[in-house]
Amino acid sequence: IRTWDERAAGPATEFQVQVTNTGARDADDVVLGFLTPPDAGKHGAPLKSLFAFERIHVAAGATVSVTLYPTFTDLTAVTAGGARVARPGEYTVSFGVGEAARHGMGFVTHRFVAE
Repeated sequence: IRTWDERAAGPATEFQVQVTNTGARDADDVVLGFLTPPDAGKHGAPLKSLFAFERIHVAAGATVSVTLYPTFTDLTAVTAGGARVARPGEYTVSFGVGEAARHGMGFVTHRFVAE
């Protein structure tokens, strides 16, 4: 992913997440997408940030596909002077479903590099 791409306001990439309801009842939940930047926790960089979420309804025994889109803006930082700059390096993206995430379960991670 090249952060200097002229589509800076649009999606940088997309991630498709499959959510399966293994229970006996229909359920509503929220799919969460988080980015961990290359310099997480250093020099004021966040440990992770929410880049997208989507509320879903999943019937008992069904699987729902959700697509989440981080934007190029999600791959930048704002300097102390107020300038937005690219933050190149390896990112970790994590996905979770709200209820499972509250219990420390249900997260899937993936790494990608922004240049």
